[in-house]
Amino acid sequence: MGGGPAGLAAAIAARMKGLDVTVADGAKPPTRQSLW
Repeated sequence: MGGGPAGLAAAIAARMKGLDVTVADGAKPPTRQSLW
């Protein structure tokens, strides 16, 4: 499932129904400089 808001909500709902889910996000992680 996608890592956006809708994909995450769908993954949570699927997991609550007992399914195994994997969330993948193609975006680059934030750099250390962008973290406080």
